[in-house]
Amino acid sequence: MNIQSIIINPEKPSEPYLDYVTALARDLKAPLTLRTRVPAMHLAPMASHSYSEHVASMPVGNVLQEKVNTHIEENMQSTLEMVRKKYDKTNYKINYGEILSHVEDIEDQTDTLLWIQSLTSKDSFTNQFFGTRETELSKLTQSPCLNVPLGIEYHKPKSLTCFIRGIDQTITQKLFDIKNRLGFHINYVFEGSEDHILSIRKALSNMDMDINDLDGTIKILDHELDEGFFAEYLPALKSDWIAFTGFESDFFGRLVSVSTNELILKTKRPTLVL
Repeated sequence: MNIQSIIINPEKPSEPYLDYVTALARDLKAPLTLRTRVPAMHLAPMASHSYSEHVASMPVGNVLQEKVNTHIEENMQSTLEMVRKKYDKTNYKINYGEILSHVEDIEDQTDTLLWIQSLTSKDSFTNQFFGTRETELSKLTQSPCLNVPLGIEYHKPKSLTCFIRGIDQTITQKLFDIKNRLGFHINYVFEGSEDHILSIRKALSNMDMDINDLDGTIKILDHELDEGFFAEYLPALKSDWIAFTGFESDFFGRLVSVSTNELILKTKRPTLVL
């Protein structure tokens, strides 16, 4: 299983972000792929796909496109040389156009454990409803997506708090894959009253699981997981990482529910979207 890491600016990638990504990949014992994009000024044959060969060698038939391809390729090769000094199981891939449009193909072609990206967008009224690059990637991926605030130093996580509105065996398994490699403790926080635990038990029973199979501390909140709750609760939370699942992803859902955008941009620590 490998890690897909998004490089937003291949000309000047963030060194703290690269340090974070390489240290995490090393602790996860997983190969790392650095991914960036070239603007698709001229769509070469098969340009919508994830190339296995280098883009600089692709016959695109457009001089400007070829120059851009070569420029970005050179930058990524330079970045790769720097990263491999810290973690040799690293490679890079360059896609045409927005990476968001390649996510499905990438996950079909690779056995992805985790996506990682840096947080550069700002929290705003518009972004809350229409989303950002970070939130849209987090919702598109079938694999967990880790969002890392700018400038944060890597420390191997010892604890993770996972906020859940429902229970899903696939979500639990994805989280366990990462937990088993890093060894952190999980604190589950479920929305609802203490009576809600009955519905959780029933859901787990239908999946031939027991609530003890969640392998961590469980807390049932007599409170809705809304913006007001997170504004008060998150600053005092001691967990190294925070995980979210079960949040609304479309425009109309965001009108009546706390958006993933709000949560990712305001936690001020690495957030894992499941």
